[in-house]
Amino acid sequence: MMTSLEKMTLHQNNRGYVVIVTLSLIFALTLGCGEERTAWDDYTEKGDLLVQQGQYSDAEKEYQAALKEAQLKEHDPRLAKSFNKLAILHDAQGEYAKAADFLQQSIEIYTQGGASQQLELAASLSNLGAVHYAQQQYDKAKPLFEQAIQIREKELGKEHKDIVNDLKNLAGLHARQQAYDQAEPHLRRALKIIEKSSGAESTNLVPHLNNLALLYQAQKRLDESESLLKQSIVINEKSMGADNPRITGSLNNLALLYNEKNDYPQAEALLKRILDIYEKALGPDSPQVAASLSQLASLHHKQGQEKKAQELLERARASLEKKLGKEDPRLARVLNNLALVYATQNKMKQAEELFQHTIAMIEKTKGKDHPLIERTLRNYASFLTKQKRTKEAEPLELRANTIREQYKQNKDQPQ
Repeated sequence: MMTSLEKMTLHQNNRGYVVIVTLSLIFALTLGCGEERTAWDDYTEKGDLLVQQGQYSDAEKEYQAALKEAQLKEHDPRLAKSFNKLAILHDAQGEYAKAADFLQQSIEIYTQGGASQQLELAASLSNLGAVHYAQQQYDKAKPLFEQAIQIREKELGKEHKDIVNDLKNLAGLHARQQAYDQAEPHLRRALKIIEKSSGAESTNLVPHLNNLALLYQAQKRLDESESLLKQSIVINEKSMGADNPRITGSLNNLALLYNEKNDYPQAEALLKRILDIYEKALGPDSPQVAASLSQLASLHHKQGQEKKAQELLERARASLEKKLGKEDPRLARVLNNLALVYATQNKMKQAEELFQHTIAMIEKTKGKDHPLIERTLRNYASFLTKQKRTKEAEPLELRANTIREQYKQNKDQPQ
């Protein structure tokens, strides 16, 4: 049986499924007028700049130098800040064990600091929870988020907006485990806090409306989800206008919902609107336009309209090749999907050539064992199996399995 089109389904908003848990910056140090700059300030600011530029190795040297400066003085309050900087640096590189170690050291310092450092402690606990979450260690993450919420409630009150991030994190954890009933009260509380602090028509509400809408969608509460998404769209349009690219996340989520309802005309209308917004704002050759074309192709593929799907994917391919070049690995998903559409139309020669080209392109740019190549290997193997070429298909499937296992082991392995 032919493998279904890779990523040829309507996507959720760019935050992923319900909530993505991330580390937050912890109380950046600012100097008041007349305060003397120190070497620690210089090292830290330089490290921050290098992080923004993605130069992590150089940034670590600066942060380590700042750490040494803080270690020269007993009970220096900057020591915990340096540990946090290093934790966020290693988290950004997926080095979770190192990040956790630095955060644990900052937690020990803030715990010893007593009542005056409770909010800093809450932030470090929350960040350590995010690191455990990234490692799928949910049992370790949950009590840390809960403890952070308790501290902030005590210090700031139960309706303070600084609690919202931990509520989202806790909801995201429950949602990842499909415990949707446990996630819902945290998302509703976060929405209520933001509505009270920012107002009923503030764009600050939009991500919270989207998160709750996606949760309802997962629970098949589609009418409630639709109502929230329409509310977020109205807020965005009123604030930013109907053609601002920033409103496309909610439009996309509503298209996803209509697709699930099999209401294809409304889904198509929304996807065409998103495409038009991107073309006007970013130009016809932007990656966002190509992604929108792929989503429209997905919708037509689901309805068996393979010719329309092919035309859209070929247009997406041409757009990406013009913008990125013909050997850019970001072409892989579009090429893979186009090959599958060719196969569905019995254009076997074109499909096989495209599978082979995609595999060779990924090998050249990413290496032979990169996770990006796995899906194309599987789809090509399915294509060959369908043609009773099982001897050619078997090593491809075996290779795909090996890549998946290697990736899983690398992801689970402590850094």
